[in-house]
Amino acid sequence: MRCRRIIELDLDLNLWCIIYPEWIDRELAQLMARAACREVSLGFESGSDRILGPFNKRRALARA
Repeated sequence: MRCRRIIELDLDLNLWCIIYPEWIDRELAQLMARAACREVSLGFESGSDRILGPFNKRRALARA
C-alpha cells in the first residue's frame, strides 16, 4: 500500500485524496493520516440512483 511506503520513507508531504465512501474504514483513515493525508473528499457521482443508472454506475446511494 502506498501509505505504508510513504510512512516507511518518512517523506515530508502533505497529501489529499478523493475516495469512494465504501472503500474507507477506520484503519485506512488512520494509516492515511500517518502518511500525511490532510484532506479526504468522499467521491459521489450523484446523489440520485435514477441519475446513476443510465451511466452504468455500480454504486448506489444507499451504500454511500
